[in-house]
Amino acid sequence: MNKIIWKDIWQSIKHTKGQFFSILGLMLLGAYCLVGLVVTGPDMRDTGNDYAKKLNTPDLTVISNYGLDHQDVKRINKTKGLKQAEYGYMTDTVVKGSKKSFRIFSKPSKVGKYELRNGHLPNKKGQIALAAQYHKKYKIGDRINFIEKSNVLGKTFLKRHSFKIVGFVRSSQILSNVNLGQSTSGTGELRGYAVVVPQDFNSDVYMTANLTYKNLRGIDSYGSTYTNRVTKDKKELKKNLNSEVSARKSRINDSINSKLQPQQDKLDQAKDELQTSQDKLISAQKQLTKGKAAIAKNEQVLQSKSRSAQSQLQAGASQLAQAKQAIGQMQAAGKQNTPQYQAAVAQYSAKANELQSKKQQLQATSAGAQAKLSQAKQELASKQAEYKQAKQKFAQSAPAARRKISAGQKKLDKIKEQVKELKSMSLS
Repeated sequence: MNKIIWKDIWQSIKHTKGQFFSILGLMLLGAYCLVGLVVTGPDMRDTGNDYAKKLNTPDLTVISNYGLDHQDVKRINKTKGLKQAEYGYMTDTVVKGSKKSFRIFSKPSKVGKYELRNGHLPNKKGQIALAAQYHKKYKIGDRINFIEKSNVLGKTFLKRHSFKIVGFVRSSQILSNVNLGQSTSGTGELRGYAVVVPQDFNSDVYMTANLTYKNLRGIDSYGSTYTNRVTKDKKELKKNLNSEVSARKSRINDSINSKLQPQQDKLDQAKDELQTSQDKLISAQKQLTKGKAAIAKNEQVLQSKSRSAQSQLQAGASQLAQAKQAIGQMQAAGKQNTPQYQAAVAQYSAKANELQSKKQQLQATSAGAQAKLSQAKQELASKQAEYKQAKQKFAQSAPAARRKISAGQKKLDKIKEQVKELKSMSLS
C-alpha cells in the first residue's frame, strides 16, 4: 500500500515538475523571510538602542512655549528617579526669502546630542549646523538668514539671524525627513531644523529640558516595559509642573497687561488730539461761515436803511422847495407883511433846520455803521488768515499723527495677540 502511494506521488511530481518546484521555491522563500524577520528584528532594535545610547537620547523632553524659569528648573531637578537633566533653547524661524519653517536648537553637551554627518558642530557664535537633508541645497561656508517672530512677551530669542553653515547633522529626536511636526512660523509645518551654540540665544528662561531616568537605563526602548515606565514618569512630571505652569502664566499675563493699558492710553490720547484738532477746524469754519453771513446781512440792512433815509431826505427837500416857492409867490404878490407870510417863512426855516439835522444824523449813523462793518470785515479777514494757517498746519501734521495712530494700533494689536497666545500656552 505504501509503495503504491509513493509511486503515485513520484509520478505526480514527474508530470508536474514546474508546479512542484514553484511551490517548493515559495515555501523556501517564505521560510527564509520568516527566519530573516525573526533574526533581523532584534538586530534592528539593538541598532536603534545603540544609536540612542551613543547620542544619549532623552527619555522625556519638556517643551514650553512660555519658557522654563528657575522655579520650573528646581521642580524638574527634584523629579523622582531623574538621572540627567539638560536645559536648552529653541525657537521657530522662517528662512528669509521663503516660507520654510526651521526650528533652531541650542547645542547640547550631554543629553540629546546630534550625529555629525559632515563638517563640524558649531563651536562659536554665528555658526550653524543644518539638518542633513539640506546638504545638497546648501554648502559648508554658505550663509543662511532667518526671520523670527516675537514671542508672547514681544521679544525675539536669537541674538542674530544670519549664520555661517559649518556642518550637517541628524537628530535622534527627529527621525523623519518628511513629517517633522508643527511650527509656529511660516506655513505652520516644520520643514527643517538646525543647531547653534547657546550663546546665540538671548533669553532669561529655558525653552526645553531633555531628561533621562535611572529606571529606564539598559531597557529596550522599543519594548512595552520601557513604554509603560515612560508613561508613568511623564504623568508624574506633568503633575509636578502643573502648579508652576499657572503661576508662570500669571506672571507673564501681568507683564503683558502692564504694557497693554499704557499703550491703549497713548493711542486714545493721539486719537483725541487728532479729533480735537479736526473739531476746532470744523468749528472755526462754521464761525467763519456765520461771520460772512452776518456781514452780508448787515450790509443789506445798512443799504436798506440808507435808501429809506435818502427817500425821507428827498421828500423833505421836495416839501422845502414847495414852501420856498410859496414864499416867492407871496413876495411877488406883496404879502410880506401878512401873518400868512410870516408863518410860511417860519415854517420854511423850521423845515430847513430839520432837514439839515436829519442829513447830519444820517451821515453820522452811516459813518458809524460803515466803521463797524469795516471792523467786522477786518476781524473776519484776520480769522480767515488764522484758519488758513491752522488748516495748513493740520494738513502737514495730520499724516504724521495718523501714522503714529496706525503704528500705535498695530503695537496694541500685537500685544492683544500676545494675550491670545498666552491663553493657548502649553507644556508638553
